[in-house]
Amino acid sequence: MSSSDIIEMKEEEEEEGASASASASSAPALYGDVLESILSNVPLVHLASASLVSTEWKEAVWWSLRHLNPAKPWLFMHGQGTRTPYSTSTRAYDSRSPQAWMQIQRPSIKHVSTLRSAHSGLLYMLSPSRLSFSSDPFHLTWHHADSPFVWRTDPIVALLGTKLIVAGGGCDFEDDPLAVEIYDLTTQTWGSCEFMPAVLKDSSASTCLSVATDGRLMFVVQRQFGIMHTFDPESNIWTGPFDLFLRPPPPPPPTDHHQTVPVLLFCSLIYSSSSSSSNGRLILIGLIDGGGGEGEKDAGGGKALKLWSVDPESLEKEEIGEMPKEMLEEMLSRKKEGLLEMSSIGASCAGNWVYIYYNTSSSSSTTEIYVCEMLVKKEGGGCRWRREEIPSSLSSLSSSSSEKDERRTSSSSMERVVFTCSQVTFDDINNALRSTPNWKCSPIPLAYS
Repeated sequence: MSSSDIIEMKEEEEEEGASASASASSAPALYGDVLESILSNVPLVHLASASLVSTEWKEAVWWSLRHLNPAKPWLFMHGQGTRTPYSTSTRAYDSRSPQAWMQIQRPSIKHVSTLRSAHSGLLYMLSPSRLSFSSDPFHLTWHHADSPFVWRTDPIVALLGTKLIVAGGGCDFEDDPLAVEIYDLTTQTWGSCEFMPAVLKDSSASTCLSVATDGRLMFVVQRQFGIMHTFDPESNIWTGPFDLFLRPPPPPPPTDHHQTVPVLLFCSLIYSSSSSSSNGRLILIGLIDGGGGEGEKDAGGGKALKLWSVDPESLEKEEIGEMPKEMLEEMLSRKKEGLLEMSSIGASCAGNWVYIYYNTSSSSSTTEIYVCEMLVKKEGGGCRWRREEIPSSLSSLSSSSSEKDERRTSSSSMERVVFTCSQVTFDDINNALRSTPNWKCSPIPLAYS
């Protein structure tokens, strides 16, 4: 090969390299509307790392969250094994993400007693010697205190600022079944309060009462009757009773024997906090049997599940929306089959999102959730509903190998399940990544039973 041939080959190689470089430089960059559109479909937990790529990506992440697909409250499904070492597992549902269910890997919550939840965002465990509770979204920080002076098996619990209220739920052998005690997080001491109203003596357990708090007052509603009392921990005063359904005097007997008077079957009270302002609102959920003809005696025939906004001062109700008839019939069909009780219907709420589910004692009985987005008035108001099936793979997930070994020899029902709901922010995710060893949030394959 002559020197001229070598020079010619080098020139050709240089031309090819320049052409490739020009082609690469002319390729469209990932930025602007395209990048923002892509990021709007990325789960929130992954946006935290995406925002660290560059200043441009960080701005795109924030624009996407503000204008295209805002962050939405997460529903957390907490499982606790029923055998030693009582390991815990946590799953989360983020309705913002296309692959909504996630498994959260974290150290197991230290066992004190049975894991319980209260007013959407509070987890607690109560034993004869100790009380532990947590209120942050991922429940990474736990407070520990001595148990209340009065032993209780199923009390109502509420956290108002720096005060934790424990009321009712006393044992039969206790002299004070309606006793109320407050734990002050600042002084780390317990104090006694005015007893619960005497009318609640036979229904002072959390299974009979629904509890909500706006940070200033505790609202307590009898699930079966819709009668509400309020408690102010600053003045130590109970007020009520208030009938949230304002029942009129009994009407005259119906002339049509198929016609019946509407009856309240179940209600629950939750507090909808706002992430964008200091304002919130009380949300009342009620299942009402309005009767119906002989052809409507199905699982949901004649029944309606409605949501109302309740003014804490005047107690006036404004209807927000109603669950679609077909969806309600499907939900109540499980009760008709004898699988679940009406009292096991639970609800959690944050922002404009309400999650309704069967709050059962085992993961195998919890197979779906019902998601309600309360629309703002400028969008026409009302509610947008959908049903979300829980992937069957959730029943076999666990946070420890010992729990997995347990499931090899027993069914997935050997796990208690409770729910919480919280607004999750970038700061919450970054704090979890920084403060908790091996913390990880991973999408769960969408496999259903």
